[in-house]
Amino acid sequence: MVRKRLALLLCGLFALGTYIWAFASRFSLSRLIPTGAPPDLATLTGGSPTAYARYVGAVTVLFGLYLLGLYLASRMQGRAPVAIVIGCGVLSALALAGVYPYGASDLFLYVARGRVLGIHGYNSLVVPPNTFQDIAAYVPFPSEWVDFPSPYGPLWEWTAALLARLGDGSLLRSVLVFKLFNVGVYVACLSVIFAILRRRGREHILSGLVAFAWNPLVLLEAHAQGHNDLYMMLFVLLALWAWERSHHSSAIVLLVVGGLVKYVPFLLLPVVIVLLWRQVPTRVWLRTVGRGLLASLLLGALIFGPLWPGKDWGLLKQMAFGHNSVAAWLILTLDRVFAVPDAFQIGSWAMRLAFGGAYLWVIARAWREGTPAAQTCHRVLYAWLLLGALAFGYWYIVWLVVLASLLLDERERLRTIVFSWCGLVSVVLYILSSAWSDVINIQQAYSLIIPFVFGLPLLLAQKYGRWFQTVLHLAKQHR
Repeated sequence: MVRKRLALLLCGLFALGTYIWAFASRFSLSRLIPTGAPPDLATLTGGSPTAYARYVGAVTVLFGLYLLGLYLASRMQGRAPVAIVIGCGVLSALALAGVYPYGASDLFLYVARGRVLGIHGYNSLVVPPNTFQDIAAYVPFPSEWVDFPSPYGPLWEWTAALLARLGDGSLLRSVLVFKLFNVGVYVACLSVIFAILRRRGREHILSGLVAFAWNPLVLLEAHAQGHNDLYMMLFVLLALWAWERSHHSSAIVLLVVGGLVKYVPFLLLPVVIVLLWRQVPTRVWLRTVGRGLLASLLLGALIFGPLWPGKDWGLLKQMAFGHNSVAAWLILTLDRVFAVPDAFQIGSWAMRLAFGGAYLWVIARAWREGTPAAQTCHRVLYAWLLLGALAFGYWYIVWLVVLASLLLDERERLRTIVFSWCGLVSVVLYILSSAWSDVINIQQAYSLIIPFVFGLPLLLAQKYGRWFQTVLHLAKQHR
C-alpha cells in the first residue's frame, strides 16, 4: 500500500512539475502583464515550431500522468490517497494561477465587463466595455469583443462586478482576483464531487476525484486561461448532490441558478423533471416541480430583474457567430463546396434539428432504462457540444469532465478524456492552419481539424472503451 501511495504522489508531483516547467515558467503572469501582449500562443512564442512541439508534448505527458493516476486510484482507497489527489490538484491550480492566458482573451474581458457594472455602474448585459476610457488599461491589446456587451448570465455579472471592485486599480491584481476565485470554485467542486461519491460508497471516491481534479483541461482552462465554466458547473454539481439526497425541488432551483451564470444548465431542467416523474406519483411530481419552478422564478427575478437587458441583450448579438463547431463545418461545406444558397440558415437549422432528435432520444432512453441523472446530463451536454452548439470553444469540454467524475461507465469517461486532449491539441492545429492560410483555406482546415477534435474521441472510445473498462475493473480487484 505504501508503494502505491508513493507512486500516486510521484504521479501528482511530476504533473505539478510539468505545469510549472511548460506553462508557469514560460508564460509568467507578472512578467507578461506589463507588456500588454495578446493572449495568443503564436504571438507569445514568436511562432516557434519548438514551442508548439513543447506545448503538445507537455499536454500529452500530462494526460499520460492523468491516465496513470486513474489507474493507480482504482487500486487503492483511504484518506491518504484522497489527500494526495486533492493536495496535488490544488498545488497545480495555484501554480497555474500565475500563468498569463496564452490562448484566449476571455479573462481580460471578464475584468473589463465586470468593471462596467462594478466600477461604472452600468448594465454590462447592454453596455460594452469600450464605452469607457479605461478599457485600454484592462484589455491592453486589440480585441473585437470589447465592442460587445456580456453574453453571460446575470449571476456571473454580479460576481464579476464584485471581483472587479476587489481588483480595481491594477490589471495584475484584477486578473489574480479572478484566478483565485476560480481556485476557490475548483476546491468547492472537489468538495461536492467527494460528497456525492461518498454517499454512493467508498469504492469510487478516489477515481472520481482524480477524474476531475487531475484532468489537464480543467486545470489549464480554469486556472491558466481563467475561464468561468467551473463556476457554472458548481451549481450543476450542487443540483446533482441535492438530487442524490432526494431534494428534488432544490435540484431544480440550483440548475436555474447555474443557468444564471451561463445559460447551458437550462438544457438540463427537462432531464430532472422527466426523471423525477419516473420516480414519484404524479401528484407528488406536480407539487415538487411546481415548488421548484416557483422558487426559481422568484430567485431569477431577484437576480435578473435589475439587469434585464430587453432587446439589447448582448447574448442575442453573439448568437449569430459560429466557429470551430460541427455546425460551422457543415455551414462552410454547404457554402464553399456545394454553393448552397442560405447555407447558414440551412446548416444551422439542420444541426438544431439533429440536436433536438438526440436530446429527445437521450431523455427517452433515460426514462426507459432508468439512467442516473448525472449520466443523462452528461449525454445531453455532449449532444449539445457535438450537434447543438454553433460556436464551440474547446474549454467547454470542462462541462463533460466535471460530470464524467460521477460516471460509472468508463467508456464514456474515456471518450471525455480523449475529447479533452483533442481540444487542447487543437490550439496548435488552428494556429498552424492560420499560418498556412496561403496553402490551406478555412474550409479545408475545418475539414481536417473538426473530425480530429470531435471524431477521434468517438472512434477511440468505441474501439478501446471496453478494454479501458476491463483494465480499471481488474485494477479494482487487485486492491
